Amino acid sequence: MKRLNYILIFVLMSIMTVGCATEPKNLFVLLPSPDGHTGEMLVSKQGVEKKLNTAYQATGLNKADEPLSETFVMEEQKVTQIFQPALASQPAVPVVFLLYFGSNSANLTEDSVKILPDIIAQIAKSASSDVSIIGHTDRVGNKELNLRLSTDRAKTVFEQLVKLGATPEIFEVTSHGMENPLVDTPEGIAEPKNRRVEVVVR
Repeated sequence: MKRLNYILIFVLMSIMTVGCATEPKNLFVLLPSPDGHTGEMLVSKQGVEKKLNTAYQATGLNKADEPLSETFVMEEQKVTQIFQPALASQPAVPVVFLLYFGSNSANLTEDSVKILPDIIAQIAKSASSDVSIIGHTDRVGNKELNLRLSTDRAKTVFEQLVKLGATPEIFEVTSHGMENPLVDTPEGIAEPKNRRVEVVVR
């Protein structure tokens, strides 16, 4: 799912004095994503690039006409202290669940049925009123039938979650048929991971 590629890096800038002579006043800091992974970014000024690829690695400058500083790693506690208002204002990262189905079927696999209570728990934990249920198929068969099948799969998950106590109004139920495979395959190829419903809890 393309949306599974949620933010891997966080780029933050501050124009405050950070209280240490060795650190520039204006900072670019690379933060890890909520799942612990760290991406990479390039900070460029006047053709000079500084690569940040380590959690809490930073660069910056004091004035607009100065070059970027050499990269350095900041303490996590200090980053949190400096950028607390910006960090606190960030929306929660959506939680994504993948549920799978048998071939040409709108019945959940046994393992996927076991995940339904986890979805209910996450909805309650995040007090969510915005949950997407998106149906998909593999690329076997024609587009029209697959769109119908993906719709049936999404409806199945919706009905099961409502039976478990979820409020119907929080859900948006859609389907993509065979158009957005999780595993890219040629048409006509059966791929179990593409026979799925994605539930996104925001």
